[in-house]
Order: sequence, then structure tokens, then C-alpha cells
Amino acid sequence: MTDATFKTEVLDAELPVVLEFEADWCPFCRQMKPIVESIALEHRDTFIIGKLDIDENRQTMEAYKVKGIPTYIIFQNGAEVARFAGAMPKQVFENKILDALK
Repeated sequence: MTDATFKTEVLDAELPVVLEFEADWCPFCRQMKPIVESIALEHRDTFIIGKLDIDENRQTMEAYKVKGIPTYIIFQNGAEVARFAGAMPKQVFENKILDALK
């Protein structure tokens, strides 16, 4: 996902979107990669997980005041409904998303 596609891919999405603000050089982002990919696959019919590289997409990062990475913002019906940050175990990550979408 990019600054240019943010509105259509995130705000206008029919399913909720978990947007990961990340960067290639971020060790915690790399640590979360297999967890994020696994959850995205397991819940592909419930929500979408997208990635936004902060080095290439500063506009969206600044608009949502993202200060550290990885940061996860959950959007539903075009609005932010939850936000959390940092590396965490798979079950914690999954529960944070599911709790936000109840």
C-alpha cells in the first residue's frame, strides 16, 4: 500500500484493514513478518493486513502521527478504530486485532 493508494485500499475497503507501518531496516518489523503473514492468511476473509513502508510513504505516516515502527492501525468503515505498536507474540497480535473488530 502507498500514499497514492491509501484511500482506495484502506479507507474505502469493504473489509477492515490492519495497516502495518514498517521499514526494511527495522529489526522488530522483520521479527513480526512471519506472524503478520500467518495472521493475514488465517483471517483473509475477515480482514486485510497491508504494509506501508514509512521511508517511501511519509504523507500517510505523518497524517496518522506514527512515531515508531512497527505500528499497526486498524481501520473499519474508513475510520481508525484501534492502534498498537511493537513486536509481540502471535496470539497477542491476533487478539488485539480481533478485540478491536468486535
